[in-house]
Amino acid sequence: MNQKFLRPSEAAAEIDVSKKTILRMIQDEELKAIRVRGGYRIYRNAFELWIRQHEVKKIGRRLRAAHGSELSVLPNRTGSSAVQADNFRDISQQSSSVEVK
Repeated sequence: MNQKFLRPSEAAAEIDVSKKTILRMIQDEELKAIRVRGGYRIYRNAFELWIRQHEVKKIGRRLRAAHGSELSVLPNRTGSSAVQADNFRDISQQSSSVEVK
């Protein structure tokens, strides 16, 4: 078997999250991994697939994650934009788009 693996700490460093977050993702079966003695090894190709599935795409002034959650671009007090997630609405189910001014 010529499969490359990542340690949870290496995967966490690649996407700038904690090792604990990666371990939760493994336990929640979001990431495929194997158990080696007392630790986990994550399939690199499964990790890269997870990253591609969670890319954010811009649609006008709305953002949509590849896995379906919707993000709104909102101005903050300093005049720059902030992003707010709406995990309960799917952009494809909306009949009209709402623009943030």
